[in-house]
Amino acid sequence: MNEEGPEDIKRKKLEEYQKKAQEKELENKVKSALRIALEPDAYERLATVGYGNKELYSIAAQQIIMIYSKARRKITDEELVYLLKAIKQKTQHESTITFK
Repeated sequence: MNEEGPEDIKRKKLEEYQKKAQEKELENKVKSALRIALEPDAYERLATVGYGNKELYSIAAQQIIMIYSKARRKITDEELVYLLKAIKQKTQHESTITFK
């Protein structure tokens, strides 16, 4: 039997807490970078996308930060829509059903 003592439980809880804190810090850094890289209406649109599709949000956020680091100008809402459509087309998996 593998019984954990109080110290093991405390250590695991502390590790979980630290991991959550690191994830939250990273999330805040990404949001801050997106606020800098996007026009206000584009930022709102991306935030809305994030509520519905976390994967699309994550991919788009990475792309936007890369684009901004190279272009050094804010991305407009129209450009964001174009980017989101392009990502959606690349990541969209087509389902095919074959009948025999």
